[in-house]
Amino acid sequence: MCQALGWFFGLFGFEREGWFAKCLWGLFATSATVVMVIVAGMFSYVAWDEVSRRWDGWFHNCKDPSCYENLCMGYDIYFHNPEHGKGYIYQVTTGEVLVKDVEWVDTDTEGEALIRFSQNQKYGYFSMKTNNVAIEPRFAKAWEFSDGLARVADDDEHRTVKYIDAAGHVVIDLGVPYNIEGRECRFHDGYCIREGGDGRFGIMDKTGKAVVSVAYDDITYADGCQTWYGQKDGEVFVWDKDLKMVLTLEAETIEINNERIAITMPDRTMRTYDLAGNLLYDNCVYNVRMLEYETDDVCYVHKESDDEGDEYETSQSETKYHPMATARLRAYVAGDGSEGLMTADGRMVTKPIYTDITAIGPDLYLCDVSQGVQVVLNGRGERVMNDE
Repeated sequence: MCQALGWFFGLFGFEREGWFAKCLWGLFATSATVVMVIVAGMFSYVAWDEVSRRWDGWFHNCKDPSCYENLCMGYDIYFHNPEHGKGYIYQVTTGEVLVKDVEWVDTDTEGEALIRFSQNQKYGYFSMKTNNVAIEPRFAKAWEFSDGLARVADDDEHRTVKYIDAAGHVVIDLGVPYNIEGRECRFHDGYCIREGGDGRFGIMDKTGKAVVSVAYDDITYADGCQTWYGQKDGEVFVWDKDLKMVLTLEAETIEINNERIAITMPDRTMRTYDLAGNLLYDNCVYNVRMLEYETDDVCYVHKESDDEGDEYETSQSETKYHPMATARLRAYVAGDGSEGLMTADGRMVTKPIYTDITAIGPDLYLCDVSQGVQVVLNGRGERVMNDE
């Protein structure tokens, strides 16, 4: 650039060896040097930061439990999880590295002695009792241990149901595919959900035997595994913790909590049972709300502004509105959120078969059936029809 500028100004009579040329050359040379130093410094900083991070991940042995890269696996055992490179499992007291090149450790073990970890993209198990690898990482997928058994997959291509014991031996091999994204696959008091190859489910014991046939659309457990329940062909089935059938009936949905079984019936009414299958309450509801409607009366409101621009109401009539009043019936919510009509003293007028109810008169109600379809009911729950 200096040579080009020197030649350009030389066309106008400036000498390249003159005072102006020397000043111009010095200015550009100094500027270029400063720019190059800044650029070199920036590249050096980025390179040094990257190298130091990788060096720390590959070679730095952090044995400080308070380090943010260390995760506690249990008493005296930590997993060093660096941002770059591979981690390791080590013992705090001795500083000994127990397992190298660890990519991931399952710290949510619910008190299990065998903990999952991954090494070279394979899964194995580390024993918190012996502080050694109990099962070498050889599985493409693995789940946590429960009741002494864990679910594993040998490879991603042949994803079949297998369970191993604490020694790594296969004790259950059903030979049917499973959903790798995972349904519940833990054992609870000796029982576990068993999948069938046709999308059906049952319950098996620790030998793989189906103690509840694999014939249900869905099976799960609730209330601390004190109750199991399933659904099939519009029916619900409830078993106790020993898998004794305590309840079966036609129903839409089922929910179990606080030692109560809440069931939505086909007509969307609700029933509540205890865990032994005894009926506690019929026609249960989630909520009751008042219904208001616009009356035929007309009121007028006129808004004026004072000197400061604040609005206030006067008795002068310009804007009109209809005051609200309370209808005779109430709306109650049950089942899957559907609504029905009831009297103030709790008598059911309609089943909860509507998605929403609005009062349009003292004893007249607009009820949403579904997908924008509405009907008008009177206070007896009868549909109002106008004959032309």
